[in-house]
Amino acid sequence: MKVAVISFSDLAKENRWDAGFHIALDEVRGRVDALKATVSADEAISRLAKFSLADKKPLLVLARGSNRHLNSQTITTIVNEYPHLSLAIMEQNLQPVIDKLRAQIEKNEASLDDLLALQAASKES
Repeated sequence: MKVAVISFSDLAKENRWDAGFHIALDEVRGRVDALKATVSADEAISRLAKFSLADKKPLLVLARGSNRHLNSQTITTIVNEYPHLSLAIMEQNLQPVIDKLRAQIEKNEASLDDLLALQAASKES
């Protein structure tokens, strides 16, 4: 179980009372500050657009209330409200996304090799 100490100023600043939000923020606070200093909100949103909806599942911790369903409306709301925090969380979760894409590439390369072999065999006949 993860825990975080939440100051009253953090509660007031973020206008969030849910512990999950503050734990997620606490884990990437330094990166969020660095992103805010170097990346505009629009650029952060643009970078987040490169991830598939399924890959953005870690962002559900930022959803308000009980609206924690993985759909484009929920994710768009989260990303627009917390662009830098969302990007920091996704950066923290890059490896599973990269691994999934590498597996897809390997599968596609194997399929391409099979099709090229089939094409070559059909030309020989």
